[in-house]
Amino acid sequence: MTRKYTWQELRQHNKEENAHVAYRGKVYDIHEFISKHPGGKEAISLGIGNDITHLFESYHSMDITRVLDKYCVGDLEKSEFPTFPEMSLFYKTLRTRVKAYFESANIDPKWDKSLFACYALAMMGVFIFHFLMVYFWANLPLASILAVATGFCTLFGMWVGHDGGHFSLTHKPVVWKLMEVMYDVTLGASSLLWRYRHTLAHHTYTNVENADPDIHTSYLYNDSLEDCSWVRLHEAKKWYIHHTIQHMILPLLYLLDIAGVRIDDIICLLTSKYAGTISINPFTREQWIIFWFGKVVWITMRIIIPLCFIPWYTMVSNLCMYIRTYVYFMHTWYVYTYICTYI
Repeated sequence: MTRKYTWQELRQHNKEENAHVAYRGKVYDIHEFISKHPGGKEAISLGIGNDITHLFESYHSMDITRVLDKYCVGDLEKSEFPTFPEMSLFYKTLRTRVKAYFESANIDPKWDKSLFACYALAMMGVFIFHFLMVYFWANLPLASILAVATGFCTLFGMWVGHDGGHFSLTHKPVVWKLMEVMYDVTLGASSLLWRYRHTLAHHTYTNVENADPDIHTSYLYNDSLEDCSWVRLHEAKKWYIHHTIQHMILPLLYLLDIAGVRIDDIICLLTSKYAGTISINPFTREQWIIFWFGKVVWITMRIIIPLCFIPWYTMVSNLCMYIRTYVYFMHTWYVYTYICTYI
């Protein structure tokens, strides 16, 4: 008799030695296949313990499904998140034609020398401009220009991590890994946890309520007051008057959101074990090393090294001013949300 799995049972098979995945209602034991995966262990390990239907169909051609057949061990009774219908004829035709176009034009959609060079220069710029900014901190006009340049290059660092998390630049897993490490180092946030939130959750369940973490205001909403969140990104959320200007305040909120991510990463791992709506699989030793390496390098670059050039009391006073502004802002916001929600 074919074994039946609940999604809770499937979630228990989330380690490399007992890796199970679900695809179109079937459960597969792939622990022997992980080391053979052409896309590398990191990519396939992202989905273990989960229903990978939509992720699998996004990254593979349909003739690959036959590889799964010999690993089938049972049926999935019910998925944790919604399951979309089978791919339509239109979608299959579109994929076939796009693939044929790239092949006929002799274009590799995963390789662009100019983009790769741009990313490499931006990563060097993060360190160069940052250290120059620290060295010339007393020259306010010059330091301000260097700060903007550092921020611009750091933005590229986020894009580098994004493309690495989507396995979209080159066909080499080692390059994807390096790109994600650069994300950890330049932003001080975990590329792996972001991959759970973005690649596995957001791109799989785009705009699906209670499945896509990006339709919430991420770290900037209070669970008890969620309907009155900072921005409204889904029609199911209640509309409030402040949402008419959310396009103007969103850049500021996004900066606060990024700052919160660095701490929230640690909280997620130590407490909730969830990245947004997606449960986090146990970290391997390599993943733990990369996680803490990114935090240590970021703290060293952004705090410890600047203390060698900038008086500590100047940095502390600026930090206190930032914290005070943030606290005042949050206090005002919670008073406002209380009024909107309960009065």
